[in-house]
Amino acid sequence: MAVPDFLQKVSDTEWVIPKTAMPGMNVPAKIIGTENVVAQMDMQVYDQIKNVATLPGIINYAYCMPDGHSGYGFPIGGVAAMDTETGVISPGGIGFDINCLHPETKILTHYGYYRKIKDFSHDFSKEKISSIRIENKQKKHSKAIIFLRKETDTPILKAKTKLGQEIIISSDHPLLTENGFKEANNLKSGDKIITHPFVGVEYEKVSDGVILDEKDILDLIGEGRNDVIKSLKEKGLLPLRYNSEKLPILAKLVGFVTGDGWIGHYYSKKRKQDVWAMRVIGSVEDLEEVKHDVVELGYISNYIKTKKYESELNNVDGTTRKIKGESTQFYVNSQSLSVLLHALGVPKGNKSRTRTSVPNWIKNAPLWLKRLYLAGLFGAELTKPAQRKGETYGFIEPGFSQNKINSMENENLNFMLDIINLLLDFGVKTNKIYKQKGVINSYEEETHKLSIRISAKPENLIKLWSTIGFEYCSTRTRHSMLSLAYLKYKQIYLNKIKDFVRVARLQAKEGVSSSHIYKHADTEGISKGMVKSQLYTNSKDVRISGNFPTFNEFVQQHKIDNSALIIDEIEEISNIDYNGHVYDFTMDDKDHNFIANGIVSHNCGMRLLTTNLTYKDVKPKLKELVDLLFQRVPAGVGSKGFVKLNKNGFREAIMGGAEWAIKQGYGWEEDLERIEENGNMKGADASKVSAKAIDRGMDQIGTLGSGNHYLEIQVVKPENIIDKEIAKRLGIFENQVVVMFHCGSRGFGHQVATDYLNVFLEVMEPKYGIKILDRELACAPFASNEGQDYFAAMKCGLNMSFANRQVILYRIREAFSKVLGRTAEDMEMHCVYDVAHNTAKLEEHDVNGRRQEVLVHRKGATRAFGPGREEVPKIYRDIGQPVIIGGSMETGSYLLVGTEKGMKETFGSTAHGSGRTMSRTRARQLFRGDRLQRDMEKRGIYVRTTSFSGLAEEAGGAYKDIDEVIGAVNKAGISKSVCKLLPVGNVKPQGEYRGTTILSSY
Repeated sequence: MAVPDFLQKVSDTEWVIPKTAMPGMNVPAKIIGTENVVAQMDMQVYDQIKNVATLPGIINYAYCMPDGHSGYGFPIGGVAAMDTETGVISPGGIGFDINCLHPETKILTHYGYYRKIKDFSHDFSKEKISSIRIENKQKKHSKAIIFLRKETDTPILKAKTKLGQEIIISSDHPLLTENGFKEANNLKSGDKIITHPFVGVEYEKVSDGVILDEKDILDLIGEGRNDVIKSLKEKGLLPLRYNSEKLPILAKLVGFVTGDGWIGHYYSKKRKQDVWAMRVIGSVEDLEEVKHDVVELGYISNYIKTKKYESELNNVDGTTRKIKGESTQFYVNSQSLSVLLHALGVPKGNKSRTRTSVPNWIKNAPLWLKRLYLAGLFGAELTKPAQRKGETYGFIEPGFSQNKINSMENENLNFMLDIINLLLDFGVKTNKIYKQKGVINSYEEETHKLSIRISAKPENLIKLWSTIGFEYCSTRTRHSMLSLAYLKYKQIYLNKIKDFVRVARLQAKEGVSSSHIYKHADTEGISKGMVKSQLYTNSKDVRISGNFPTFNEFVQQHKIDNSALIIDEIEEISNIDYNGHVYDFTMDDKDHNFIANGIVSHNCGMRLLTTNLTYKDVKPKLKELVDLLFQRVPAGVGSKGFVKLNKNGFREAIMGGAEWAIKQGYGWEEDLERIEENGNMKGADASKVSAKAIDRGMDQIGTLGSGNHYLEIQVVKPENIIDKEIAKRLGIFENQVVVMFHCGSRGFGHQVATDYLNVFLEVMEPKYGIKILDRELACAPFASNEGQDYFAAMKCGLNMSFANRQVILYRIREAFSKVLGRTAEDMEMHCVYDVAHNTAKLEEHDVNGRRQEVLVHRKGATRAFGPGREEVPKIYRDIGQPVIIGGSMETGSYLLVGTEKGMKETFGSTAHGSGRTMSRTRARQLFRGDRLQRDMEKRGIYVRTTSFSGLAEEAGGAYKDIDEVIGAVNKAGISKSVCKLLPVGNVKPQGEYRGTTILSSY
């Protein structure tokens, strides 16, 4: 690789992109690094750093450190100082990254329609997207708060499942498996994932045409009912239009109440008017959903009641039947809702004596609204998927029936024809209408039953259950999803046989032996008998063979109890060529997932401590020590710490940081003076943090996290001490054992940044007139209320990371004491320093010859203040702030100090690591975690990991040479090396598995 031509070389370690390189740049961009280091940066770094240079109020330069690589908004390794009055604060300057989906991916929504993810660009905030409650695999619905788009910069994969689902995703996008979320690139053929076979219908924009107005209601109930009109208007239900926000709920209810409900009224002499009411019949589970929707419409819910019943029915043929059981009903006493549903088409009174028809407004509605009506009606009246006795591979015709008095046979027939025509709109075919004798009703009238039988051909049932389905009937929904998945699996299998037979016939003509064909069939799971019967005939009739599972066997393998989700299996996953945009959501939901193409899809600082131990002291106990650290310091996505806090306790922690942790007994008083900001960012305000962020963070204090986070036991070899005098001041000596760890604020920092990114997107342009080139740089004026709120909340994130690392330090001291049989004090386990990586801080710097307070964003960069600065602890003030730069787990890390030149050149900033040169995907392709673990142990580095794929991601070959990066910062003069630290023991978590990842370790 070579340095791009557009970079202007200023010195051996400075490269500039001038302001003229792109319209809108307020300052030039500067990249720090030697020619070899800069040549290894990905091209997106330069686009991102130029975008940073366009932010309002930016001072001097937009900087990128030697370890720079592309991120979200800012490049990782980016530094930018902002004027406090004219400048902005941006979460993108503190850390974001995203994993994405192909633009044609179908996203399922609350109302059973799908939209391609690319079509959410214009308006996504109002729609509820289907998602999954992780703990019980129940379907739910959440709003997306951030819509994300970027040019693809990672490999793109296509995943196919055995049950016919297919999705195209970036290799690092997580999918839900039986064992939690896993990145797509970690999946292989045979892995079990969670899917939802329902597809729905594509969204179609609705008109603003009026369905009902005030006159329509008054024509129905008479003049003088202003109470009903007023109630409907207050709830936004009158006038009712096709684009009314609540119409989808009404469409469902009209269908369901038509089938399994009652609407009526009685005349009240006291009120001198008709009093309307309604009730709905169903299971408690389903009626709770109806109740929820009634509340969504703006009504106060009434009550659900179950009662026993017993009655006798007189059949037309003179026989009688006794029926008894329980009936659960939801009672709704709201007059205006009852009137509205009747006006929309729900029959009034005894339905066997009342005309029922598909409302005209439904006939004229877009397909997705028709679906809601039909699915509601079918939830009440369509039979569930069923098999005849002895039928193991297919299903009988689903039936829909209606009972009416004989004098209304024509009206009943017309209703059936309306339903048939609606089904045809979805491509669903019916056989014929059947008539049966009914019963004698309570009015002594004879009734009949008309039934529609829906074609049981597999392709027809697939259309029925995948595009229409059921609303308000959880048992039928769950059963239909299993039946749908089975039929799709069966179709795939039959097509496989057809394709095999077609090829086999050609092979036979070319002289390939039958035995060879039969042997090949056996490897494909196709029976010899099936192939033999087809090979020498012209028959096109391919049937299921004996080795194919029955439906009941299939259910046992694929069902998830009480869930409409299915256990599916990866059939094939492979790379494809794609170079366009990819998309993602950040969901306003703690489970952070959504259903995409029927598949459930799904976001750091350093501390160094010394000991008085030598490698000779520790080596005999090294494995035991690493194993205990692996147990005591939880690692990986979803890990929880041993510090148990309620919400108020956690709020105290994020206000107090490491200072809070030490007051709780997790450390020594001396630790505080050895932590950036003394372990507590003043001005943190927990009231500016959302309840969701509190929920995400309160169990995570004392955990290592995932991705490139680690805990490492290291050794200082004599030849690696570069500045012996400063090393001695920092407590470093030859052959010493030290401990370094890298982690941050976990999911808490992620949520804080997500919350405020959404706030900034809403106010940035309309309120403050800020236009940016890239929405990933969403920002607000630092001096604004929104900017100050985020600054206070971000400080809580910093404090959480300080508290988290303090508790981890406490656990490390515990582990060393237990394994080595000495107290931490006796082993002189002192904290050298704790420095944060992803921050925005108010600092005073010399700007154009005068002292000025500025807001410095450091994303994947480290503060490196030189000698004399008050912010540097007194014990180090004359030598400069300690700087900890982690390398890869194979190559070692460095301890440095800040310099005076760094204060002048980069606002006291330097690199934070070696910097990736290879995507995580590519690293997993090139390296095997299990082999890497064995190779490292042969080299004297003992590793415990929660994930071999995560280990492969962090292979030394995936990073720049740490020695070159350190050489660059030394040569540039922005920090000064003290010593190199070589790993001998490592606790390594799994990789990052989130849809939208925020680098949350402040």
